[in-house]
Amino acid sequence: STRRATPGEPVEAPRVLVVEDDDASAELIKLKLVNEGLNVARVRSAEDALEEAALRPPDLIILDIILPGMDGWDFLSRIRTHETLSHIPVVIVSILAEENMNKGFSLGAAQVLQKPLDNEELLGALSVVGGLGIGGGEPVTVLVADDDPKAVELVSLHLEKSGFEVLRAYGGSDAIEM
Repeated sequence: STRRATPGEPVEAPRVLVVEDDDASAELIKLKLVNEGLNVARVRSAEDALEEAALRPPDLIILDIILPGMDGWDFLSRIRTHETLSHIPVVIVSILAEENMNKGFSLGAAQVLQKPLDNEELLGALSVVGGLGIGGGEPVTVLVADDDPKAVELVSLHLEKSGFEVLRAYGGSDAIEM
């Protein structure tokens, strides 16, 4: 979704919106992303993120869950139903990542990472998301398995919007076969 340049015009760096209320965490994430050649904007609340994303849709959103006002879960639910923002990959970065990983993926997060982050972890997640020019952006295939067909379709659609190739299995035996 990065804007393509016309001949003689430079290509715009991919835009990343960091939604983080903690200044120290935001600065570390921003520094890592800027060093990778990305254009980074930072907001402190989910409400500001909705406004910023609607004005200038980013190529990726990095989202903390514990935010003042609207939390990250509400934000993620809202953008997943927003006509022009639903395709944007979201990487959750939270102190609560481990216990909320399933919830994050079910709401359409592309990656869920635990704070504090190290450089390799963040860059690895971004290369999996792809499309940002980090790590080659090779397509990643994900097997989605569940005995509830609606759950398989919901998770698969979110993953496909984030650039993953998806294999669908509607039960454990199908997953093992695949």
